[in-house]
Amino acid sequence: MKLKNLKKKIARLEKRLREGPDKLVKLKRKLKVTEARKESAARARAARRAAKASTGASKKPQTLRAGAKTPTEKT
Repeated sequence: MKLKNLKKKIARLEKRLREGPDKLVKLKRKLKVTEARKESAARARAARRAAKASTGASKKPQTLRAGAKTPTEKT
C-alpha cells in the first residue's frame, strides 16, 4: 500500500474514533428523553382514565324503558 493511502486511512480511523464517544452520548441522551416522554404520556393517559371514571360515577343512572332497545337517562 502507498504511504499516502495509509495516512488517509489512519486519519479517517482516528476521526471516527474521536466522533464515536460523542455520538454514543448523543444517542443515549436521545434514548433517555424518548423514554421519559413515553412514561409521561402513559402517566397522563392513566390520569385521564381516572378522571373519566370518577366523572362517570356522578352521572344519573340509566334505565331501560319498556320496549326501548337503548338505555335512557332517568329524569
